[in-house]
Amino acid sequence: MGPKTKKLIGHVAFRQRLASLGSRLHLFFLILAGAYAVGLLVSRFLALIPGQFFDPATLSGLLPPAGVAAATLVLAAAFMHHPATPDSARLVDTRMKTKDVFLTASIIQNACGEFKPLVLRSAEVQAAEIQPKSVMPLSWMAKTRDVVLAALLVTAAVFLLPQYDLLGKGEERQREAERLRRLQESRKTVALRKAILKKSEPTARRSKEVEVALTDLKQTFNRMKRKEMQGNLRGLNQDQKRVGQMWQKLSERRLRDALSRTPTGQRFGSRSLKKYAEWKQQIAKGDGSGLKKELAEIANLARKLSTLTKGADRAKLREEIKQRLKDLQDFVEKELNSRPCTGALAQAMEQLGLSGVKGLSKEALEALQESLNLTELELSQLAQTMQDLKDLETALKALQLAKRLNKLNALDGSQCQGCEGIGDYAKLYEELMKGKRPVGGGMGNEGIGRGGIAPEDDELESDFMSEQSRSSMTAGKILLKWKTLGTAPAGKAKIEYDQQIREVKKGVSEAILREQVPPGYHDAIRKYFDSLEKKVAEPEEK
Repeated sequence: MGPKTKKLIGHVAFRQRLASLGSRLHLFFLILAGAYAVGLLVSRFLALIPGQFFDPATLSGLLPPAGVAAATLVLAAAFMHHPATPDSARLVDTRMKTKDVFLTASIIQNACGEFKPLVLRSAEVQAAEIQPKSVMPLSWMAKTRDVVLAALLVTAAVFLLPQYDLLGKGEERQREAERLRRLQESRKTVALRKAILKKSEPTARRSKEVEVALTDLKQTFNRMKRKEMQGNLRGLNQDQKRVGQMWQKLSERRLRDALSRTPTGQRFGSRSLKKYAEWKQQIAKGDGSGLKKELAEIANLARKLSTLTKGADRAKLREEIKQRLKDLQDFVEKELNSRPCTGALAQAMEQLGLSGVKGLSKEALEALQESLNLTELELSQLAQTMQDLKDLETALKALQLAKRLNKLNALDGSQCQGCEGIGDYAKLYEELMKGKRPVGGGMGNEGIGRGGIAPEDDELESDFMSEQSRSSMTAGKILLKWKTLGTAPAGKAKIEYDQQIREVKKGVSEAILREQVPPGYHDAIRKYFDSLEKKVAEPEEK
């Protein structure tokens, strides 16, 4: 086959491949664009497909059109027709009516005969006069028009077609997305809070700041000298100011919350009252072991919940965990007044609820375990704070006793060589004060008396006069009151009484903080006002 013949057939074959590629692109683009349009309609009307896949403003919305274009190219290239040389030669003979000259020339290479040179020469002559485009014209206008129109229609539908939710699937999907978002945010919050708490070492018996202050105070006590009263007083005053500021900083918020707590009608069951009382006493002493044990039991139940497969068993166990979490949350909120612990338990309650949602169960249970761990750290922090308050109150008491001993010239640092804790100093100073209390002069001048009952003489004359006011009868005046035992009906009187109790407790709280009442009186004040609330609550408990 001569060079001109070979060139002509090669150009025709190339144009055949281009035409085949264009046809396949046209076909597969229309098919895929139609599939995209169907998906768009399903998403916009039925919301069965998330709308984010058809939103061009997001990356998820750009992926489907890009996928349509890429799939069109891949499919067109895969199914494109690749003509053989005889096929292209036959097309030239058919279109140009050359009576199979080019077909014969393409397959005569291995043939023998006297007509071979004549055929090749005839093909060369005719190949010089034939243009490839006349054999295989490329008609691309119509197909390009179809592709452009289809793309424009789909694009217009994407931007103009409104979103409907005929089956409610979109709203359900939004709720699931919102649950997942809240779950992820809560886990981030828990992780951040845990990192902050771990820096402060909440599992230690005391905070670092209080530990340093108490150590410095013990050193101050050990440096006291009997004859240096002024120097002793300066050192004691400095430590008293420092310890007092620390105590006020820690106690102000807790004392204000405890005394201004709004009375509530909710009461725990009789079976749990003893356990809750033990928890409260433990926390007051800086011990959170009881609450931590309850949290550990709840965590074990949560781990057991993740292994169950039966729906009825899971629902029953989930309800048990929910009730125990709710009781613990109510106790922490109403008895301990700890907002961080209450918040951690509230997150645990929410995550327990999400554990029943399909698709979120595993992640929600993991988040529940994290929230329970955070609650344990918060309780450790609370117990540490209570221990700090207790130690600071003991330190203030020891400082007051030390100042009184110093005033009597009886304070010496060598008196407590074996003392370890600040309580040992307070106990020693209290014992020393018992032997240093002076006896007064009886009924003489101002000062400390001898005690006992002062003598009185009822026969002495005085200016006292018995008088009785004469008030006239007026309308609405109460002449007689009749009081009986029983439960008073809830009404205006009870509301006013509760309001007065809260106002008085707030006033006492402010007075304690402002007047710097000695720590030894704080427990008595708290017990008195707690007894008022218990007296109001007794009829409800019956």
